[in-house]
Amino acid sequence: KVRIKDMNEKGVSHALRYCWEIYRKRIKRKRITITEASKRFAAISGTTDYRGFKRTDLVIEAVFE
Repeated sequence: KVRIKDMNEKGVSHALRYCWEIYRKRIKRKRITITEASKRFAAISGTTDYRGFKRTDLVIEAVFE
């Protein structure tokens, strides 16, 4: 499972759209099926606070400028 945290909902939405675009390109190139892409995308969630991080094994901080 993947949990995305951003400062606001707009950032979370942007990150989720970006993730789906990656899957869409893979579908178009026939590297993954729509079913598999949907299944993987369902494992991605976003938040604006730290709920859902308590049992996290790994956190990667990325700062976009």
